[in-house]
Order: sequence, then structure tokens, then C-alpha cells
Amino acid sequence: MTAPLFGIHLGNSSGCVGIYKDGKADVLAADSGERIIPAVVSYRNNNEKVVGMAAKNGMARFGSCTITNNKRLINMSISDKEIAHAISRSTCKIAQKDDGVHYEVEWEGKSSDRTPDQVHTILYKKLHETALSALHTGETTLQAVVTVPVRFCSESRKEVVRTAEEAGFKVLQLIDEPSATLLAHNVGQDDLNEEGYAVVYRVGGASVDVTVFWVNSGMYTLVNNVHRYNIGGHCITEELAKFLAKEFNQKYKLDPAENRRSMAKLRGAAETCKHVLSTMQTAHCFAESLVDGVDLSSNISRARFESIINPLLPQFLEPVTQAIESAGITPKDVKKVVVSGGTLKIPRLQQALSSVVPDAEVLGLGPAMNPDEVIAVGATLQASFIPKGWDGDSIKLCEDVSAISQDVVYEVQGLDKKELVARASCPVPVRKQFVVTTPEGSSEVNITVSQGSRSLGQACLDGIPAGSLVNVEFSIKREGQVHVTLVDQKSQKRASIHLES
Repeated sequence: MTAPLFGIHLGNSSGCVGIYKDGKADVLAADSGERIIPAVVSYRNNNEKVVGMAAKNGMARFGSCTITNNKRLINMSISDKEIAHAISRSTCKIAQKDDGVHYEVEWEGKSSDRTPDQVHTILYKKLHETALSALHTGETTLQAVVTVPVRFCSESRKEVVRTAEEAGFKVLQLIDEPSATLLAHNVGQDDLNEEGYAVVYRVGGASVDVTVFWVNSGMYTLVNNVHRYNIGGHCITEELAKFLAKEFNQKYKLDPAENRRSMAKLRGAAETCKHVLSTMQTAHCFAESLVDGVDLSSNISRARFESIINPLLPQFLEPVTQAIESAGITPKDVKKVVVSGGTLKIPRLQQALSSVVPDAEVLGLGPAMNPDEVIAVGATLQASFIPKGWDGDSIKLCEDVSAISQDVVYEVQGLDKKELVARASCPVPVRKQFVVTTPEGSSEVNITVSQGSRSLGQACLDGIPAGSLVNVEFSIKREGQVHVTLVDQKSQKRASIHLES
């Protein structure tokens, strides 16, 4: 019997588990029924460790001992600004020490430190339990492909592997989150002749990532990534909570903003309301005993909700514009935009995105694929591609490779047109072949090869009839050398040259 394969995605705010079964990828539900498991860990006073939805639901009461948005702190290359932002947003106390950041919690009657990797292992164990619930074989070491953010350094990736394997997974491979998103939608997989730029736009609960890829022959070349740690779904929740607090204050002359627990309740109610308004035209927002025993009960229309979040939209869309510009392309060059993250269920944000890339096909907005689950689905499909019996070395699969620093192009003398040989960031070595026609009135083909704005040199094949078809073969070595060979198809006459990049 073939061992089951899993795809694991664990983000800042949530995680989910995919399984490959009966020729397709599906997402599993946890014991409490939800397929999206909150990435929340709470250390309670009675030495109880609560994980997932139960921990999230207790935020109002146990906020000071509840850890959220942990994944960003696993990244060893995290900036000081992002650490400061994480500390400012955490309800649990975070201390910076010589060996990194630590959470300070009460455990077994005394103050105790917990590191981000320890919390990460606990969250992976929750996902492991969810995966085990789908099996009836007694097997506990589960084979999985695990996702990581693009910005994670190699040491951070090793830490992800370690924590996942400590939780009970055998990590077959790591895959970056935006690549998994493309795989989930079969971008470039059904038609191997498909090529062009694709943008992956992820709006998670705590951050935004925009990644530009060049898709060619079923392969994904990462061109550019833009990360924003200070915007995400929490900004929309916070804005709606502020509106509800103001409305409550005007009605009852009681201000929820003056009490931490009241605002925690209000944020929970606002988040529920936000999710309902993604599919319904109105939502009832309720919070029991919000202030001094007075309940919050308010109906919010989608139109009102959209007017509340409209001022935030430029912040969410700016990374898209920047990523495209930094990649050296225009919105018209983008063929596909693939979305992920639960915040992109909001129709107003979907409309705003479409206005930025009006000519692109946007994937992931319909009911066929839940944006919350898409990364796990992609990881699961990647697991299904791994050949049977391969033992998998995830570290080697994540190593850095040599790549071209700038686009390499060639131009035929007498023809006012440049052809692309290889794009910037394309892994080397590269082999490409093109066919050119000898210009009219000429007995030679003379091509100029350039990298970026710099000419590398020329290659020439002469003594051939006008109109002859000539194969132009390029070979770009790891050391940067460009080898060009010109061969006349009829006479097989050839010329070649080495150029230094």
C-alpha cells in the first residue's frame, strides 16, 4: 500500500493540511470541524496548553498568555523594524535576549520562556494530529511537503524542517508559498508551451506578499518579491472594530476602547462580521457584555463595510504596483494573477486588484478554490509529483543556484528586432536554439549579443545564400560564458564564438 502524502502550510495566522488521495488533493478538517486551523497557542493558568480555534476564542480572557503571529519570528533574517512591529502587536510579552526573542508565559506556577521554534513545533503537532485523523494505519511518521515564505533564509528553512520533523512529519521537500499557489491552479502545467509573467498576490492575516514569476515550459522563475509586514487582514478587522466601538459609544455613552478585554471581544466580533460580508450583503455583529454588561448588537451592510475599508485599499495595492515595476515590466505584461489568503475573499479588494492589472486573468476568486487553502493544496500536489522510493533531501532541494544577473538578448544585423535568450534570475546553465533567415541581399548572418545594456560581442556566419535558414544555438555556462554557434541548415556550414558576460 502506498504511503499517504501530505501538503502542510503553516502561516502567521492559520494553517491547514492537504492530503493526496484518489488522484486529487483535498484539505482535511480538524477535530473541531474547521479546515483552516488558527495558528494560536495559549498557556493557561491551570497548566493547560490550548491550540487552534479554542485558543483563538479565548483571546479576550487569556490574551496575555496567548501567542499569535509566531511564524515571522522563525525567520532568522527578520529586520529589527519587523521585530519591533511584532512586539507592539503581541498580547503576550516578548523579550529580546542574546539568543533571540522569547515569549514570557506563566507555566507550572512560574514565569517561563518559550522560543518561536518551540511554539512552531506545537502548531505543527496540531497539524500532525489533523493528518493522523485521516488515517487508519497506525503510522505516525507522515511524509509531507512543507511550505516556506520566499524571504526565509537557508538557516530558517532548516529550522522549519527541524520543527516539522519534531512534530512527526518526514519532510520530503520544502516549497515556497507562491510557487505552491501557482501549482494549485496548474499554471504552466497543462500547456508546456505557456509562457509569460504571473503574479502571486497573497494577503494573509498579518502580512502581504507579492511575487512576480516568469512561467516557461512548466517551470517557475522567481523574478521579484515584495513583502509588507505591517499590513494584512488584521488592518481591516481593526478598522471595522474602531467603527463599531465609535457607534457603540455614541449609542450608549460607553467607550470599549478604554478596556483591553472589551476591544479583544470587539475584534473577534468584527472578524466574524468581515468573513460573513465576504459572501453576504449584510451581517449581524454581536458581542455579549461588551462594556458594563451592555451587549453590542449591530447590523452592518456590505456597502457600509466597503466605505469603511476604502481608505485602506491603496496600502494593499501599492505592493502589487511596486512588485511589477521592480520586475521591469508593466501591468500589461502580466498574463495571470493568482490570489491566496482569506482576506482576498472580500469583493471590494478583488475589484480593486482587477483595476491594477485589468488585462490579466485573475485565478482564485471563484468558489472552486478557497484562498485560505490554496497553498496547502499546491504543497500536496507537489508531494504527489515526488517519485516513489525517493528518500528526499529537503536541504539540498532548497540550496541556492547560480543565475543570470540581467536579461541576455540577441539582435540580427539588418533586422530591427531583439530576441530574448534568457531572463534575469534564470538558473544556469542554459541552452536555447533559434532559427533566423539570412536578410535579403546579404550572404551572411551577423548577430550581436547583449546582456542588459552591455554588448557582449558579435557572431557571424558568411558565404551563405540570401534567404537561407540558420540555426542560432546559445549555451550559457555557470561561469557566465556565452557560447554561440551558427549553422546553415542546408549546407551545414557553421561558425562559433565564446563571449564573456
